[in-house]
Amino acid sequence: MWCSTLSTPMNKKLKHSVFWYEQKKEASGVARSVTAPLAADRSCDVIIVGGGMAGLTAAERFSREGKSVVLLECDFCGAGASGKTSGFITPDSEIELSTLVENRGPAVAKTLWEFVSGGVEQIRTNIHTHALDCDYNVQNSLFIATTEKGMEHTAGEHAARKQLGYASTLHDRTQVQSVIGSKKYFGGVEYSDTFGMNSYLFCQGMKAVLQQKGVHIFEHTRVDRIHAGGVNANGCAVHATHVVVCADRFTPQLGALKKDIYHVQTFLIPTSFISTIVSLATTECSLAAATFSGRTVERKMYHRQHSTRGYSGISKHISPK
Repeated sequence: MWCSTLSTPMNKKLKHSVFWYEQKKEASGVARSVTAPLAADRSCDVIIVGGGMAGLTAAERFSREGKSVVLLECDFCGAGASGKTSGFITPDSEIELSTLVENRGPAVAKTLWEFVSGGVEQIRTNIHTHALDCDYNVQNSLFIATTEKGMEHTAGEHAARKQLGYASTLHDRTQVQSVIGSKKYFGGVEYSDTFGMNSYLFCQGMKAVLQQKGVHIFEHTRVDRIHAGGVNANGCAVHATHVVVCADRFTPQLGALKKDIYHVQTFLIPTSFISTIVSLATTECSLAAATFSGRTVERKMYHRQHSTRGYSGISKHISPK
């Protein structure tokens, strides 16, 4: 989420900033802590490339298992997608549970959903365990229909949740109006166990926790190459048995990613065949509950609009009853 001050006759300067970074300064009175870049060769058990939510969470788990960890971040922790997201944590994503059930069957759908839900709980656990000050706020989610036809899909999402044993409340058009205060929508599915937070503060908090635990974090350290014995970065070498890449974009230039390995996001799921010869597949896979769809304030919504299908995967932040 970017905030900017536009150039007008009253203000000739264009300002670009990330809202969450500014909130950090206002809350603490100081700028974020700065960690020195890598300046010498090192050795460890595990190298983590990337200082976002996934990388920091992975570093915490490896450290907890007794591994020596070095985390390398090209900018600063939370500088990528994690620090700019509006921070709503939910297993729901671009591919809904009903689609997983339809394309993969109930058993596989539940396995995938539990995997992503486990990521949600891991993030929540880190917040509570380490007492992270990151605006944690428990909020329900609402998946709502934008058309009458879209309500059929929304009802299907409710049915899929019930089929797999997940709590779910189906709202009709009148009920959803009372929930969100709008007559635009045709119904919705509400479910719990989701929350919002300032994910930038989460990253900064986890960084401090990991440093206290002995994890070596080097910011402003760009990895140039991954090889069998570790990585090269900032003109130095870090040697390790394992390298975990937690980047928010495809990085083939690092050398370790071959042509048969592609950037994945959200879920790994093929669609139905479109012919006997050609099949269409989407490769989307979540590393740590990766839908971040809206920082929690009462009655604030994030829209993920699917206009051609007549429904909206809207994560609406509503206080649990």
